[in-house]
Amino acid sequence: MLGAEVCDLSREGMFLRIAQPLWVGATFSARLALDEPIELDCVVRRVIPSHGMGVEFLQVPETTHFRLVSLLEELSTLAG
Repeated sequence: MLGAEVCDLSREGMFLRIAQPLWVGATFSARLALDEPIELDCVVRRVIPSHGMGVEFLQVPETTHFRLVSLLEELSTLAG
């Protein structure tokens, strides 16, 4: 299990700050540590060595997509 910090989150993917990122094309399951965790299958699309990686979500189930959109809406009201 790897730990990372989510720096940017969207409906399509996220940027994870992690000292030793995976390689482009690597797939993994991410678990967003919320009161009710959100699990997402991801593929690495971009790597910035020693900083992090940009990932795209793969085949997000409808219920997970709804929770992700709700989270994004909640975050946008907090930021605004």
